[in-house]
Formats: sequence, structure tokens, C-alpha cells
Amino acid sequence: MGSLKKITLWSSEKEVFSVEEQVMVKHSEIIKNMIEDGSCHDEESKIPLDSVDSKTLKKVIDYCTHHTHNDNDKEEDVKAWDAEFLKVDPNTLYDLLMVFSLIFDLLICFHVHLDLICF
Repeated sequence: MGSLKKITLWSSEKEVFSVEEQVMVKHSEIIKNMIEDGSCHDEESKIPLDSVDSKTLKKVIDYCTHHTHNDNDKEEDVKAWDAEFLKVDPNTLYDLLMVFSLIFDLLICFHVHLDLICF
């Protein structure tokens, strides 16, 4: 089995994150389109996410990776993992919601957990 194709994401602080392409394509139509139109044609191409700080991008990558590789988990396992993921301070939660809604196709996931994120 060959290695998985990677893409490189750049945070607002210019920190570099190497991520499996399939993870980002599954969760971000914007990144998928950049790859398909040739904007990101190889691992050396960096996709700049200038509005996303490194701390938030790392959490988003963790979330996307987990949900890509654990697609077949039982619903209660998914909810438990998501509940734990959302145990963050209000500023981090706000940053995550902004990134998920603007760049990633994940805001819908949080509708299931509104009881967890409403203070």
C-alpha cells in the first residue's frame, strides 16, 4: 500500500501543516476546488489560510482527521468524541465555529451539539 497523498496548509502565523489530502477534500469544498483547479498541484504547494491561527487550524485538522478515519463509528461514540472536542474556552469555540462555517463544510455537525455549545 502506497503512502497517502498530502497537502500543505499554512496558518496565519505561516506555520506549516502537512495533512492527508482526502481529509481536507472530504470536509472543505474550498480546498477541494483549489486542488481540482490546479492551485495546489503538489505537496510543495501551500494552501494559505490567512484567517486561521495555528491553534485553531490544528484543532480543525484533528477534527477532520478523526471524522474521516472514524466514519463507521457508532453514533453515540461520535457524539461522545465531539462533546469532548467541544470542551474548550468560549474564544476557541468561536474561532472554531468561524473556521468551520467559512472554510469547512462542518457547521452542520455542530447543530447536533447545540446543547453542548450554548452557554
